[in-house]
Amino acid sequence: MMAMSNIHFFDVTDHDAPALKQLSAELLPDHQVSFHPGPVTLQPDATIISPFVTSTVSAKLIAGMPQLGLIACRSTGYDNVDLKAAAAHDVRVCNVPSYGENTVAEYGFGLLLALTRKIPPAITQLRSGNTSHDALRGIDLMGKTLGILGAGRIGCHMAQIAGGFGMKVIAFDAYPDSKRAKQYNFTYQTQDEVLAGADILSLHVPNLPETKHLLNAAALAKMKTSAIIINTARGEVIDTRALIDALTTGRIAGAALDVVEGEEIASLDAELDLLRAKTTDRLVLERNLEIATLQKLPNVILTNHNAFNTVEAVGRINRTAVENIAAYLRGQPVNEVKA
Repeated sequence: MMAMSNIHFFDVTDHDAPALKQLSAELLPDHQVSFHPGPVTLQPDATIISPFVTSTVSAKLIAGMPQLGLIACRSTGYDNVDLKAAAAHDVRVCNVPSYGENTVAEYGFGLLLALTRKIPPAITQLRSGNTSHDALRGIDLMGKTLGILGAGRIGCHMAQIAGGFGMKVIAFDAYPDSKRAKQYNFTYQTQDEVLAGADILSLHVPNLPETKHLLNAAALAKMKTSAIIINTARGEVIDTRALIDALTTGRIAGAALDVVEGEEIASLDAELDLLRAKTTDRLVLERNLEIATLQKLPNVILTNHNAFNTVEAVGRINRTAVENIAAYLRGQPVNEVKA
C-alpha cells in the first residue's frame, strides 16, 4: 500500500481552489492535501509541493523540507525553482510543458493590436468626451514583418495568427525545424537578421543564463526605429534600462509587455513593503523605478503576467500538475526538468 504523502499547493486563488480540490479528490484520494493562498513557505512535513510562478522556491526552502521529493510546478517555466538545490537534495522537479500555446499567442496579438491601433487611449479619450481622431492614428499589420525570437510552440502560433493578418514572418531559433517552418509559413534567419528585419519583434524564449538581457542596448540598436516589441515570455530577456532608453530617444517606436524584470514588486503591497523596510537592495529599488517609468510612457502597454490567464488554459495547467503528482506517486514520474 502506498504511504500517505503530504502535498501542499501554493499560490492557490479563489478561482483555482475548487478545481484543484476536485482534481485532488479524484487523483490523490489517499493523501493529505493542503491549499495555501500565498507563496511557498516552509512546510517541514511536505513530501510534495506545487507552486505557481509567483513563488520562489529557494535553496533554503528546499533544505528546510527534508521529506520533500517533488516540486510540481503549475507552469511551463521553472526558473523560479533552484534546480541545483533540488538536485542536491534528490528532489525531482516537473512542469506543465504545454497548456496554452494558442492562449499566450492570442494575448500577444491582443497586446499588439492594442498598441498599434491605440485602443487603450481611444477608450480613455471617449470616456472623457473627446471624439477627436488626431492622436489615435495607428498602423496596419498587413504587409508588415513579424520577427520571432524562439520559434517553439507559442512562437509558431504567433506565426500562424500573423498569416491571417497578411504578415510576413521571419524567425530565429536555436534548434531550427524545417518541417515546422513550412507548416507555419515562416522563414528562419539569423538573430541579427530578425532584429534588423522585424517591424514587430515577439519574444518567446525561456529565462536562461544565455537569454538574460538577450535584447540589450546592442540588440536594440540593430532594430528599425519604427519597430515594436512584444514580450509574453520572461521579463529578464530584456534589459529594461536599455529598453527605456530606446523608447524615450526614438530608437524604437513602442513596446507591449506582459512581463518585466522585477514584476514581483509591481503590486501596491510590495511597494508599501519597500517603503516600510529599514533597508532595501538597490537593485530592487531600480527595478521598481523602471516599472514606474514604463507605466508612464505613452508608447508602452504593460500588463501583469496575464497571458496564460484563460479558463481553458488554467484548467489544463491545474489538471496536468495534479496528474504529474499522481504519476510521481505511482513511481512513473513525467514531465521532469533538470538543472
